[in-house]
Amino acid sequence: MVFKHALFMKKGRARVVPSLPGRLFTNATGESRKRHGFTLIEVIVTMFILGILATILVAQLYDKDPEKELDRNARAVVNVLQLARSYTTSGYQCCTTGTVYGYGVRFYASNRYLIYADKDDSKRYNAVGAIPDEIIADHRLNTDDSFQAVNDIFFSLTEAAVYQVGIPLSSETTIILKYNTDPSITKTITISGITAAISYDE
Repeated sequence: MVFKHALFMKKGRARVVPSLPGRLFTNATGESRKRHGFTLIEVIVTMFILGILATILVAQLYDKDPEKELDRNARAVVNVLQLARSYTTSGYQCCTTGTVYGYGVRFYASNRYLIYADKDDSKRYNAVGAIPDEIIADHRLNTDDSFQAVNDIFFSLTEAAVYQVGIPLSSETTIILKYNTDPSITKTITISGITAAISYDE
């Protein structure tokens, strides 16, 4: 064991005595020196902070679960489809010019999808032409997920019908979301052409 030494004065002579490390001792000038180290409060505070950081890390890892992330994305897509259907059934006029024939959702073979107002009565998204359709909102899935294929679901205001890529939907169709790293992990959204009901596999 390494000893520090304290110097004491006794009858005019200096006497050196060992001092245990980590304890207070007085030097020859009478000054007090403190040990170097952590107090109990410092240790407790440090452990508390580390505990909070560990909790945040675990939560972030939990949020990266691909199935849970796909589930959140599927819910968001369902909400957008329901919004397009609601705009149509309520006769909502989003635009200051031109006639709106209904609302639809365009899906790309990526992570992009958008809700649009049909202004040329083509019953599908048309970004060009004499009367291009108007984008109401442009959305993205997170970068880990994407749609399996291009698709277009349109709710007609004039005919009270559902169209898929400009063709009347007589039964039902699906929108499939996939996890890019493992395409076997998917979520399926179903749209009925008869009742216009929208659901997904939870």
